[in-house]
Amino acid sequence: MLFRSAMLVVTSDRGMCGGYNANLIRAAEELHALLRDEGKSVALYLIGRKAVNYYTFRGRPIEQSWTGFTEQPSYRDATAAGDVLVRAFLAGTEGNDSARSEESEEVAGVDELHIVYTEFQSMLTQTPQVRRIAPLEVEYVDDDEQQSSERNSSADGLVPLYEFEPDADELLGHLLPKYINTRIYAALLEAAASEQAARRQAMKAATDNATDL
Repeated sequence: MLFRSAMLVVTSDRGMCGGYNANLIRAAEELHALLRDEGKSVALYLIGRKAVNYYTFRGRPIEQSWTGFTEQPSYRDATAAGDVLVRAFLAGTEGNDSARSEESEEVAGVDELHIVYTEFQSMLTQTPQVRRIAPLEVEYVDDDEQQSSERNSSADGLVPLYEFEPDADELLGHLLPKYINTRIYAALLEAAASEQAARRQAMKAATDNATDL
């Protein structure tokens, strides 16, 4: 079965903000090309009218879109997109019926979630970011003494034993939506700050040019 990735692209609803949207869409297109080169199909989820207009004009299929709040996003806006993505991720494409619910069957399943947004670094610098938010990527740090001792214990045949209450599946079902929604909300806030900074720069440049003329 074809591996399927979901790509959430966060642009602005309005223009007049310089290269803000162009730089973001360029990063999204690079990710799209990379995923396609890896043999994955891509499902587009869009936030912001600029992204919707861009992909609609090019005839790209859009799974779902949300508009009208990019300048002042709320947590409710994040959950509107997050709930859809969580259902798609839990549905998956691997045919694991035990992990599916009646609600998740209503959406096309995906195997991984990516988000493309603009990170606010300063009033002069805003950088497009590409992040995979699910499944999680685990990083190991070799210079930690505790981890070194844990590896030595594992080498001796001693494996840590963990107990979950409630069970791991139920715990994941509660934590995953909160995690995804929080990551999306944080990205929306970064994007909103970046949009305002980019618009301020563009308007200042336009005013300066008009004054010079």
